[in-house]
Amino acid sequence: MADRGALEAAAAAGVIKSEQVGPLHDFLASRAAGVGPAPSGEEELRFIRNFHDVFLAIGIVLFALGLAIGIGTIAAGAGDASSGTTTAGALCAGAAGVMWLLGE
Repeated sequence: MADRGALEAAAAAGVIKSEQVGPLHDFLASRAAGVGPAPSGEEELRFIRNFHDVFLAIGIVLFALGLAIGIGTIAAGAGDASSGTTTAGALCAGAAGVMWLLGE
């Protein structure tokens, strides 16, 4: 928003008429009343700015589903319950590591 001093300087320079300073200042103040300043520490989020991000997210979800199905199949094929649980836990830890690396 332009402050009143800047508008008066514009009127003195002949850019706008001196009669326009008051109404223009009021107009700019009313438009800026609803808009707060942007937070200084916020980062600009750019997810889904381009459509390739959507395809990337779909691919990661499909990859995670494939890992889950694979882990379930391998764990179900293990002989007894304790070795199946151990196998499933190890595979889940490995899958979590892979997904973490993909996230980075």
